[in-house]
Amino acid sequence: MIPENIVPHKIRRNRNLIKSISVSSKNTENDLKKILLL
Repeated sequence: MIPENIVPHKIRRNRNLIKSISVSSKNTENDLKKILLL
């Protein structure tokens, strides 16, 4: 069983990561690939 706290935390972290990367970077495609590799 996965504790309820873990999943929302991961989702929040990923959203923040995507936001910061898409804001700071001009090459969005490469950044999306990086996120998928994490």
